[in-house]
Amino acid sequence: MANSSFPTPAAPSSEPLTHRRSVVSRSVQKRVCTLFLAAFMMGGLAACEQGPSIEDVRKLHSQERYEDSLEPLRELIDLHPDDPEINFRYGLALNRSTSSPVAVWALRKAGEDPDWAAPAHMELAAANLRNGDYLATIEDATQVLEIDPEHITALSLRGMAYLSEGKEPEFALDDFDLILELQPENHAAMTSRAAILLVLGRIEDAEKAINEIDAKVEVAEASRATLAMFCATRAVLQSEKRALKKAEGLFEGCVERFPNDGIVVEQSTAFFDGIGNSKRATEILRNALKASPGSSSFRVALANRAILRGDRAEAEAIFTDGTLLPDPRTQSAAWTALSNLYLEVDDLTGAIDAFAHAMALTPKPSQLSILTHADLLARAERHLEALEVAKELERDEYRGLIEARVHLNELRPAKALARLEEVLPSWPNNPGARYYAGRAAEQLGDFERAIEEYRQSIRSGPEQTDAGLRLANLYFEAGALQNSWNSAAQYFRANPTDPAGVRVLLRTATAADDASVRHLFANLSGSPMWPTAVAIRAEMLDAQDGPEAALLLINDSKGIDLTLPSHAELLRMQIGLQIKLGRFEAARMSLDKALSAHENFGPFHEIEGFLLEATDGSTAAPIAAYRRAVELGPTDSLSLESLGRLEQAAGNWNTAIDLYQRAVAADSSRISPGRRIAQTLEKNGRGTEAKHAWEVHLREQPWDSEAALSLSRLRLNDGLLDDKTLELAERAVLFRGGLQAQQFLIAVHNSRGESVRASALEEAIETNQSLPPMIITPIGDF
Repeated sequence: MANSSFPTPAAPSSEPLTHRRSVVSRSVQKRVCTLFLAAFMMGGLAACEQGPSIEDVRKLHSQERYEDSLEPLRELIDLHPDDPEINFRYGLALNRSTSSPVAVWALRKAGEDPDWAAPAHMELAAANLRNGDYLATIEDATQVLEIDPEHITALSLRGMAYLSEGKEPEFALDDFDLILELQPENHAAMTSRAAILLVLGRIEDAEKAINEIDAKVEVAEASRATLAMFCATRAVLQSEKRALKKAEGLFEGCVERFPNDGIVVEQSTAFFDGIGNSKRATEILRNALKASPGSSSFRVALANRAILRGDRAEAEAIFTDGTLLPDPRTQSAAWTALSNLYLEVDDLTGAIDAFAHAMALTPKPSQLSILTHADLLARAERHLEALEVAKELERDEYRGLIEARVHLNELRPAKALARLEEVLPSWPNNPGARYYAGRAAEQLGDFERAIEEYRQSIRSGPEQTDAGLRLANLYFEAGALQNSWNSAAQYFRANPTDPAGVRVLLRTATAADDASVRHLFANLSGSPMWPTAVAIRAEMLDAQDGPEAALLLINDSKGIDLTLPSHAELLRMQIGLQIKLGRFEAARMSLDKALSAHENFGPFHEIEGFLLEATDGSTAAPIAAYRRAVELGPTDSLSLESLGRLEQAAGNWNTAIDLYQRAVAADSSRISPGRRIAQTLEKNGRGTEAKHAWEVHLREQPWDSEAALSLSRLRLNDGLLDDKTLELAERAVLFRGGLQAQQFLIAVHNSRGESVRASALEEAIETNQSLPPMIITPIGDF
C-alpha cells in the first residue's frame, strides 16, 4: 500500500534552506572513487603566513561571495584553529561553494561552542540531507531543536530525513504536524504532511488532507516547488488507489505543467515504469533534460537508463553532449560523470582522461580533486605520474596515502605499511588509510592485522571502500562462514546494489539462521539484485541436488526476464544447466530470444560462445562469438579469458597470456584469469616470470590457496627456504588447501631443518586433529 519511494517533502517556502531529492536513485550512481575521502574530515589545508580579518570574511558572506572567502578563511583557520566563528564560516563557505568534506569537520568544531551550536548544526543538517546521510541529518536537526524547539527549518529537515530514511515515517508526521501548529497556512508543510500519510498507507487520511488543501494551494501564493509537489501528491494518491487511468492523466498534467521539476519527473517516471511503459518514462526524462540541459541529475538518470538497457554507447553520448555545453560547471559535471562511466567498465585510461578534463575546467582544483586524480593514476599503475601529481598536495600525510598505494602496486607491502603508519596518527579514522593498511597486511600474510584494519575501515566509513567485501571473502576462504556472513551482511547494507556483495552473502548463507536468509531473499525479491540472487541460489542447488533442481528454481522464480541485459548472469547459469542436461535446443532458443531483443549486448555473445563450445565441432564459431563480445565490450573479462583459452589450446602462448592479462585488468575479482597467466608461464618453463605472476595475482587474491601453494613450491624448487616460502605454505593450509597443502607444509619444514615442527604436523594430520598454531610472523617485501 505505502509508496516508499514518494518524494521527500519540501521545506517551508518561507525558509531559505530547502532540499529537493535527487531524481536519480543513489543506488545507480557511482562516484569517482577515491578511498581517501574521509581524510579531509580531519583538517584544513595549509595556510599562508598572514591572514585578513574576520570582518573581511563577514562582508564577503553578506554578499554571498562564499568562494571568494575560502582563501582568507584558510589563512585565518591556520592562525586561529579553535575560533568557533572562523570554523563556522569556513564550513559555511565550503558547503556553499565546493561541498568539500572539510566543511563537516569545521562545522562540528564550531558546534562545540554554545553560541554557534545552532547555526553550525543547522548547516550540517542541510548538507547531510543533500548528501543522503539521513541519520546524521536527524541528529544535527535534533540538536538545533534542543536549543530552539520551534525552529521551522530544523523541523522540516528532520521530517524529511525521517521520511527518506524510511524506518520511522510517523516521526516525520509529528514534525510536520508541529510545523502546521506553528504556521497553519504553511502550504509546503500541508503538502508534505499529505505525502507522509501516503507513505504510511493512510490513503483515506491522505485523500482528506489533499482535498482540504486543494483549493488553498492553487489560489495562494505558493511556491512553484510546492505546487509541483502537490501535483505529484495528487497523482500518487490515485496510483495508490489503483485508479491507474486517472493517475496517468494526472501525471501527464504534472509533466506538462512542470516538465523539469525533479519531484514530478521522479514520480512520473516511476509510475510509467511501474505500469510497463518505460518508453514514456524515458521520454519524460529526455524532455526534462532538454528543458534543463545543465541538470546533472537528469543527465545521469537518463544515462543510467541507457546503461540498464545495456547501451553504454548511448550513455556515453549523453554525457558527451554535456561536455559541449557552454557552462563550465555543466561541462565539468559531465566530464566527471564520464569518468564514473569509464570506471564502471574498468577503463582507467578513459576515466583519467575525463577527470583531467573536469579538473581543467576548475580554476583552483580542490585538494580532494588533486588527491582523486593521483589516486586514479595510482590505480592505473601510472606510478611516476601519480607521484608527480601528489606533489601538489599540501600536506605530507596526503602524499603518504598515494605513496603507500604505489608501494602496494609495486609489491612492496612492508614499505606501504611503514608509510601508512606515518599517516595513521593524523587520521586514525580514515577508512582509506585503514583499508590500504589491511591490503598491505594481507600481502605480508599478517591476516590478523588485516582483519583489524578492515574492521576499523568499516567502522570509519563502510561505504567508502570494499573492506567489508574483502573481509567477507577472507573469512569465507578460511572457512569462517558465520564471520563471513556477518561481514557480507554489513557490506550489503552499505552497498545494496553491488552484485559482489550479494554473491558472497548468499554463498555464506548456510551459516545464518533460516529467518535471516528468508529476510534476505524477501529484500532481494523484485530488486535489481534479484537475478543475481537467483543465479547464486541455482549454482548452490546445482552442487547440492543437481542441475534439474537448479533449472526448476530458475523457471519457477517470479520477475525473471532472461532477454534483459540485467539478467545476463542468470541466463548464462540457465544455459550452463541446460548444457549439463544435454538440452541444447532449449538453450539455443533461450539465447536466440535474448540476442533478438538485444543484438548489440556483448555478454549475450559471450554466452553464445559458451554454448557453441559445447555444441560446435570447431573452435571458429566460438572464437567469432567471443570476439564479437569483446568488440561490443572491450572489458568483457569472461570473453577475454575464453579467447585466451582457445589461443593457448592452439599453441599461441604469448597471445593467450596477453588476453588473460586483459581479463584480469577488466575484472580483478575473478580468480581464474590470474591463475592462468602464472600456470601458462610455468608450463613454458618461464619460472621467474611465473613467480612474479603469482605474486601479482596474490595481491588481489591473497586467500587463493592454489596460488600460495604454487608460488611456495616454485620458491622451494629454487632453493629459497626463507620465511616467505614458509608463510605461503602456511597460507595455503589456512585457506583450505587440503591434504596437498598440509603435506607440502611438512616438506617445507623438513627442508628448513625444522623436524620437530614437521613431526607435530604429521601427527596432527594422521590423528585428524587440528594443526598446531602457525609460527610465522609478518616479514618484509618479496
